[in-house]
Amino acid sequence: MKVIKNCKILKDHYEEFPLIQIRYEDEVFVDLPVCTIEFGQTLEKPVLYPVGKGIPMAVELTWLMAQLAKLKKFHIKIDDHGHIKEIDPKDADTVVRLPADTNLDEVMIVNGQIIRTTPAPMGEQDQVEGEKNNVAN
Repeated sequence: MKVIKNCKILKDHYEEFPLIQIRYEDEVFVDLPVCTIEFGQTLEKPVLYPVGKGIPMAVELTWLMAQLAKLKKFHIKIDDHGHIKEIDPKDADTVVRLPADTNLDEVMIVNGQIIRTTPAPMGEQDQVEGEKNNVAN
């Protein structure tokens, strides 16, 4: 269960993620920056991690580093149809983090969201379910 806490955004960053200082007192002031944190958790080196358009969450720096290590930064250009291609960073429309093995020919931008345009390969269970559905039809 997450709770809301006030935080102070520090000048130091890890990549684009600001380090923060969390106020663990009970009162939450609406005029100060807020973040979510797991109830009862105390972080040694908290970092502010954005969550869509919602309240950012505070996470441990080591956790964030481990998650980012699994991803690759793609500097991309988006065409009028939402197709994306990787280009030189200085010419990029935006930067996204995706799994390193992502094939950009299989994804596109639709309404600001990255979606897969080709179906993922079916696993054995999916194939069995598909065959059951074909027999039933």
